[in-house]
Amino acid sequence: MSKLPHFSRLALALGLSTTLLMSLPCQATDAHANELGYASSNSATSSTRATSNDYAATLEQLLTLLEKPQMLQSMAAAITSDSTKQNIISNHMSSLLSDQSLRQVLVEHIATKLQQRGSSLNDTSALLRAIGDELQSATLQFFNGGISRLSDSELQQLLGSIANTANRWDDQTCQVVFSGASNSGVYRTLLEQLDPQDLENFLHLTTQAVLYEVKDQPAAYSMSGSDLAKANTALFKVIGLWAFSDPQAAQNAFALLQGSLQDQAPDPVTLCHTSRQLLTEIVRAEGSDGSLLRRLVVHTYLNQLQ
Repeated sequence: MSKLPHFSRLALALGLSTTLLMSLPCQATDAHANELGYASSNSATSSTRATSNDYAATLEQLLTLLEKPQMLQSMAAAITSDSTKQNIISNHMSSLLSDQSLRQVLVEHIATKLQQRGSSLNDTSALLRAIGDELQSATLQFFNGGISRLSDSELQQLLGSIANTANRWDDQTCQVVFSGASNSGVYRTLLEQLDPQDLENFLHLTTQAVLYEVKDQPAAYSMSGSDLAKANTALFKVIGLWAFSDPQAAQNAFALLQGSLQDQAPDPVTLCHTSRQLLTEIVRAEGSDGSLLRRLVVHTYLNQLQ
């Protein structure tokens, strides 16, 4: 197979980006700024260029304020109206912000980015939005570095939650998602359809990947040329067995893998159905074949980010 299966990357990237977007306090509003009651005590003004240390000190103050339960709950409420999911998200954010090793790395990383952006320390609302943007970007960057550090059982749970989520979508949602649309309304709709247990799994496992990267543990897995050849053989074996129960779906998957639809854009709904069915089969696969297939999904995702 000359091409890696692009639809596995779509399924993975979609689930992860949704999780990361929704699991962190990325969208601060003027109301949140007022709620924080934050007033910059930094001596840097518009006439004095702030240093990285200035931004780091301000970040520490803001993160401490953001850790307050009422603030976490308020931000979670701005993301979803489901009280169960609000509690899951706020608890996750609290745990994330209290991890000192992660917090130190994030503060140093984001402070440097804020300095490069020249963000004002005196405009709290704008600063919170900038911090949210950089927090999301940094977390995704660390996740991309850490996903290959997940064990097979962890990866199986993560991909299982993604498959469960995609299997809950109706055709209209499939159409929107796989046509490439991306906005806050779409993400909110996806979160509303997400099962609470899958949300819990998402947040736990994506955080694990981030922590593995930040703390440089465990060793990252890589796929050699022989591993890829074995994974491709296992993939077609899965499709072959799948053909007995759903010939048309297996045929669609085979066509996409072979790139026979390269000259025409696949129908988003067909692409969605095929992607989630194949991902479900990959999650179910057992033994060394299953492990290789799940690594192939990660390899595809990371390969297509380059």
